Amino acid sequence: MPRSTKAASDRRLEFINAAEALFNEKGFENTSVEDIVQRVGVAKGLFYYYFKSQEELLGAIVDKILDEMEQIVLQATNKEGLTAMQRLQEMSTSSDTIRARGGRLMKFFHEERNQALHLQLEVRTMKFLVPAMEAIIKQGVREGVFNTPYPKETALALFGIKGVIHHTNAGTDYCEDGERTIQIIAFLSERLLGAKEGTFLEFLREIKRHGVENGRGK
Repeated sequence: MPRSTKAASDRRLEFINAAEALFNEKGFENTSVEDIVQRVGVAKGLFYYYFKSQEELLGAIVDKILDEMEQIVLQATNKEGLTAMQRLQEMSTSSDTIRARGGRLMKFFHEERNQALHLQLEVRTMKFLVPAMEAIIKQGVREGVFNTPYPKETALALFGIKGVIHHTNAGTDYCEDGERTIQIIAFLSERLLGAKEGTFLEFLREIKRHGVENGRGK
């Protein structure tokens, strides 16, 4: 019995990995169950043994992406010997690498018609991102890099600012220019954290360069 259970778990993961790759290559709407089973190399009926629909499979992919992100965030939070800023950079670049890998799928989540799915994704992400950011802010306060008596609320505000700016429609003052967006986020982050002016500008530029190198865009 344990052997068959393990085989079933492995087969389910095969479907998830194949579908994730296909959704990123072709888009969710352009991928059929036939495409998925052909990529896995099994009969179509086996798909429905593991998943009721493509939507359920999509939910499993979301779970997988979030699990990977949570592990990376925990590793960055618990890694020995890093300063607060180094820890923040490791967490940001590693998380962005996962987002970049699922670029087309992430864009699908952000479409207006998928707002419910996107909200679900955001809520679950915040459950592990906010405590991690709070811990980093507390470390930064101890190191004298940050100065805030409200680390948890500051973490929430930082994610809120970044989210609002990056989700503002293209062509507005906020996102018409990538460098300007970086300057705005750096300016507001430094004031929320009580950080010295200039602390975040080059830091955010480096994060952006890392994202471009990993295919996240310009």
